[in-house]
Amino acid sequence: MKTMIFGSPGRYFQGHGLLDNMNEILHPFASQRIALISDSFIGPKLEDRLRPQILAGNAKFAAHFLDGDLTYAAIAKLVAALEDFKPDLVIAAGGGRGIDAGKSVAKHFDTRLVTLPTAASTDSPTSKNFVIYDEQHQMAGVEHLPRNPDAVVVSLDMLCQAPADLMRFGIGDAISKKFEARQCFKVSGNNMFGARPSRAALALSEICFDTLICYAEDALATAGTGQCTEAFEAVCEANMLLAGLAFESGGLSVAHGLSRGLALYPGVVDTPHGYQVSFGLMVQLSLEREGAADYKFLWNWLGKIGLPRTLKELGASLPDEDVQKQAANQILSSPHLQNFERKLTADEIVNAIRNISAP
Repeated sequence: MKTMIFGSPGRYFQGHGLLDNMNEILHPFASQRIALISDSFIGPKLEDRLRPQILAGNAKFAAHFLDGDLTYAAIAKLVAALEDFKPDLVIAAGGGRGIDAGKSVAKHFDTRLVTLPTAASTDSPTSKNFVIYDEQHQMAGVEHLPRNPDAVVVSLDMLCQAPADLMRFGIGDAISKKFEARQCFKVSGNNMFGARPSRAALALSEICFDTLICYAEDALATAGTGQCTEAFEAVCEANMLLAGLAFESGGLSVAHGLSRGLALYPGVVDTPHGYQVSFGLMVQLSLEREGAADYKFLWNWLGKIGLPRTLKELGASLPDEDVQKQAANQILSSPHLQNFERKLTADEIVNAIRNISAP
C-alpha cells in the first residue's frame, strides 16, 4: 500500500485585529528583510498598515504588486524587482492571485511564507500550490512550494468588509471538497502531495461541507457589512482552513478537473473559479453511479446560495461539437480525473456538461 501524507500550514491564526499585530506574529521568524507581495488593488492599502510596523520592528521592508493574471512573465518581473533586496520572508496577501504571486516569489527565493487573505474567496492561503495563467487567461500550469505556508493570518475585521460575492466564490470552491475527497479516498488516488489521502482529510472535508450547509446563507447575509457574526467566522474557517486541508491532503476529482478544459466554452474565461467548481460539482455528481441524492440536494442548495448549476447560470454557452470534444480531452488529461470511481470517456464528459438540468 502506498504512503499516506497529510500536510498543513505551520500556524493558522483567525481573529480580530491581527493585521495590526503582525510584528508579534512574525517575531518567531526573526526576519530581517520582509517583502509584501499582493495585487495592485489591495496591496497599497496593506502596505500603508504593514510598513510602519515592520520598520518599527527593525526589519527592512519592500512591497511589490501584481497587475492582471499571474503569468510566467509577471513572476519574472516580481522576482527581478526583488533580486537586490533578497527577502528572507514573504507576506503573500490579497485574494487568490495576490497570494499565488507571493507564493511564486517565496519559491524563487526559497524563503519563509506568511499568507494574509483579504477575503474568504479561496482556500489558497493554506496550501503549497499556486496557479499560473497564459496570456489568453487560461491555466498554464500548477506549481508547488516545497512546503506549506509557515503561517496563515485571517484578520476577520478586514474580511468582513469584503463584498459578499467574494465569500460566495469561496463557498463554491469549498462545497465540492467532500465529494472530491470521497472519490479520491474511494480509489486510493493521489492527493496534492502525490500520496494516499488520509481519513483525517476525509473527515475534514465532511466538516467543511456540514459547516457550509449550516452557516453559508446567514454568513452571506452579513458579508460586506462590517459585521462579524458566528456564521461569518465559521464560513471563513470552512472556505480557507477546512477546504484547504481537505483538498490538499484529501485530493481533487472531476469538479476541479473540469477547469482544465471548461475555459474553451464561450463566457467561461472571466468566470470566478468558485463558480466553475460549483458547476463542476454538478457535473461530477451526474457522473457518479450513486450521486443522484446528492445531486438533488445540492441543486436546491446551490440555487438558494446563488451559485451556478448549469452552463446558462455560469454565463456560458455551448461551442461547436469539435470544441466540446477538445475541451473534454483536455479535462481528461487532468490528473484529478484519475481520482474517480471509473474511467470516463470524452463523450461522457461532453454529454454531462451539456445536459445538467433540474432533477
